[in-house]
Amino acid sequence: MKRIWMAVVGALALCISLVACGRGGTDFKANFVGTWEIASLTEDGVETDAETLAAMKDYGLNVYLELNENGSASFELFGEAMEGTWDASSAEKGTVTFEGSSAPMVLGDGRLSMESDNSKLVFEKIDPSQKQTTSGSTGNLEQPEEDPATSEDEPAESQDDNGLEEDLGGLTSWGGDDIDDLDDPTAMDILVVDDDNFTIKILAKGLYVGDPAFYFEVTNKTDAEVGINSVDGTWTVNGEAHDPIVLESISAGETLGTIGWFSADEIGTDMNALGTIKGQLEMYNEDYETLATYDVTID
Repeated sequence: MKRIWMAVVGALALCISLVACGRGGTDFKANFVGTWEIASLTEDGVETDAETLAAMKDYGLNVYLELNENGSASFELFGEAMEGTWDASSAEKGTVTFEGSSAPMVLGDGRLSMESDNSKLVFEKIDPSQKQTTSGSTGNLEQPEEDPATSEDEPAESQDDNGLEEDLGGLTSWGGDDIDDLDDPTAMDILVVDDDNFTIKILAKGLYVGDPAFYFEVTNKTDAEVGINSVDGTWTVNGEAHDPIVLESISAGETLGTIGWFSADEIGTDMNALGTIKGQLEMYNEDYETLATYDVTID
């Protein structure tokens, strides 16, 4: 999964912050109409690999662009859709508009691309029946069907191979991750913040789908849903710059557990080598305005 969350959110600026472009005729719409799924993402010259995109899809984190024949458009990020309009000025060029701002679209080699100064999204057309669904808001992914082998009638001990869930208060997140998602976890108890708005605790570190990661619990004491992510450029591992992936939404009054992870390609999978971690976590509102920034140190 690597840097996909932050990269997708950064590239989302393509749809909401570009200057307005002119609109053309409708004779060429047939080339654009359809359901388009993310196939490639480049942010600041770094392209997300196919393995990362496949892992994102496996976890239900889907990115789609819908271009309808009637000129309506929808950009879906992790189940949350932004509605807009679109038009085509030629067989290869078009414009999509969301919330009053427009972005150019280019067709080539069967792919549709949208590009700004530092970001590029490339989509491939899929059959609408292939489109996967998530729930209505970012962070609330549909949960997989329950495995009969781990039904509620089964004792909790048999569902907790690593023995940490009881130690961490039996936390089961509604939209984030469970402690059981970490392999070979090491329990921790690090209080990042406990103020009037949020409580954040680092509770474990281990491997997450092969990547070194840390598991933390967040309590949202405010009366509104907020998001949390890592602040790029502020993170180090043993003094070397490495940014983790953290992107989650938290409902008002809720407590959940979630995971931040680093690229194993950059720092390996030896958890003993994952010593001192430092960086910042940002809390933001639905308008992507920063509410608070907290320093994190994990030893």
